[in-house]
Amino acid sequence: MKRETGEGVAFALAVIVLLACAVASYHSLGGVKWFIDDKDPQSYVAVVLLMVAFQLIFFFVGEMRPRPDAHGAAAALALYALAAAVFAFLPLEMSLGFWYVRMDLLALAFFFVGSIALVFGSETLWRLRWLALYSLLACPLLAAPAISLEPALTGATADAAQGFASVLGLPVQRAPGNILTTPLSDTAITIAPACAALAATLSLIAFLLPLAYLLKGNAWKRLGWLVAGTVLIIVLNFVRIFTVIYLWQSNGIGSALSFFQSFGGNVLFNLAILAMILSFPLFGLGLPRIRGTSIVSGRLNRAWKEFAADARSLGQPQVAALAVFIIAAGGFSLLDGKVADYSWLQQYEGANFSAEQANPAELPYPDEWDFLGSQTGFSENYTVTRMVFDLNDTQIQAAVFSSGNRTTLDFSAEDELSAEGYYIEGVQKAQLGKGIGAEIVAYSKEGKNYSTLYWTQPAKMGGKSTYAAFLFTVADPARNESSWLTESGRRFVSQLGP
Repeated sequence: MKRETGEGVAFALAVIVLLACAVASYHSLGGVKWFIDDKDPQSYVAVVLLMVAFQLIFFFVGEMRPRPDAHGAAAALALYALAAAVFAFLPLEMSLGFWYVRMDLLALAFFFVGSIALVFGSETLWRLRWLALYSLLACPLLAAPAISLEPALTGATADAAQGFASVLGLPVQRAPGNILTTPLSDTAITIAPACAALAATLSLIAFLLPLAYLLKGNAWKRLGWLVAGTVLIIVLNFVRIFTVIYLWQSNGIGSALSFFQSFGGNVLFNLAILAMILSFPLFGLGLPRIRGTSIVSGRLNRAWKEFAADARSLGQPQVAALAVFIIAAGGFSLLDGKVADYSWLQQYEGANFSAEQANPAELPYPDEWDFLGSQTGFSENYTVTRMVFDLNDTQIQAAVFSSGNRTTLDFSAEDELSAEGYYIEGVQKAQLGKGIGAEIVAYSKEGKNYSTLYWTQPAKMGGKSTYAAFLFTVADPARNESSWLTESGRRFVSQLGP
């Protein structure tokens, strides 16, 4: 079959765009888990990134021609501006939330789509609108509604496992906290979030979604195929969990744990993919033409000659667009370097968090602060350690709110102060380093003015991991303490730990 003119250079330019985006987002991609982590539903992101590249090279190359135009350049400029705005404004606004929902990957998606628009033009961008929308799924924020279902899915898994065990006559009882017990064993089993296999389920959907779009066949059949795949992996996970329970009953906890560890979410994912590919005929579906295969089909020499012939036909607009793209990639690389500020958070991946009492001797308060005393109290949500310091006859009230719940990162001093009857006059943002954003709250009560600097972060206390909110409060009658408080916070954060 005669190859369409321009497909060779389109293939090469698509590869260049992908490689340049990968190099420019080195820090962001370095923070991606390139495996399915049962404990982290956001690990599905790797599948999205790989499927973007797979679709571009093997399915869309035939629809792409390097025809840069003014509309494509305008779209690229707008998307590049959005990518830059993500890095310029959101780290301060979102603090560590910027990393936890991977807003850097949203910026990468904007940059990638903008690059397609710049290098190939608006016509190609419109043809690839599906791929553009799909690439946005690389940001877990868009999957937040599904990820928020993990507690409910975990409870449903425990209920289903216990219910099926009862039907089969196995003596399994459900205790609060998704705990299963049996008189046949002294050891209970906890149905943890990892047992819900949400990471594997989201990864499978991320894999099947583009195939459902690309496959040949009726739209309803393709939708049914996608739904069937989702149901299949849920059923496979239930079989896995019930097998664990059966082994726990019959062979003991050691055998059950061994099976669970060797039959993780990645195995479920692989089995489901194999089954869904083999099921194409059952749903009356077929693969579309796979393009971009000349490089891997033994016709490398011919492909190179065709590319060389096409490349000689490139005009000034194509060369100029490619040059601008390379410059833009360099600029994006500089912005992406901000992601390195969050690298210290990776040491807390998979850690067990708990509420801990802060020890003033272990905290890096400035040496010039004279410690006067501390007191620890306990509330429904926090362990609260309050400390008093003196600096040149100025009293500093410091507090640490500690919890094992990640919602501590959403702690609001404004809410606490308002509940105590203080009038909030204003809030300023401040950057303390390491990706940590802080707020300085100016407030008053009964004619007295105060300012509080506060921020939240994971931290180590007594060698244990905890989520903590740190607060520094001073009397501020002249409203001139914000700069000093900010500098104290920066010093504290820089010495607190990794």
